[in-house]
Amino acid sequence: MHMKGTGMSLEDLKKYKELREAESDDYEELVALLIRHKENVEAKIAAYQRNLDLMNKKIAMYTQYIEGNEDKDLYERFAENRSTHK
Repeated sequence: MHMKGTGMSLEDLKKYKELREAESDDYEELVALLIRHKENVEAKIAAYQRNLDLMNKKIAMYTQYIEGNEDKDLYERFAENRSTHK
């Protein structure tokens, strides 16, 4: 896999290439760039996980409603969930 596949910005990809091809053995700036990108990727993964958790909750809620196992109105359930997650 190449760095482009990790979602690195074009600006950072250019900088990464420059730093990698530099004739210096000083890799501190390169490592700092990679660490910043890793932190960005981790933040995106966390956001995706929160979105996935929300989708799973909604799927479970609608499935319970379809199967007749839900005694509350769906709007009431959504309102309860919103008030507990603020």
